[in-house]
Amino acid sequence: PGDSQGIIEFIARYTNSDGEDIEHHEKALFQFVKGRWYFVDGAPARQEPFVRDDEKVGRNDLCPCGSGKKYKKCCGKAAGAEAS
Repeated sequence: PGDSQGIIEFIARYTNSDGEDIEHHEKALFQFVKGRWYFVDGAPARQEPFVRDDEKVGRNDLCPCGSGKKYKKCCGKAAGAEAS
């Protein structure tokens, strides 16, 4: 109510003529003029960067579980199996 501008964020998912699934994520600026909303500008929405909660464990670092083994030979083995 009473706004003269608005930003709309949307995601459009579709399949192109080559059968490829596409996702288009955009933020668009609209202006309210004489009782109607008009498109002003649009740009692809930037996704927020991934932020890791804990410090990254390298494959050759000691395993954080305290076993004394390298991560890749200990808990990293299970993590690698989940990723594939």
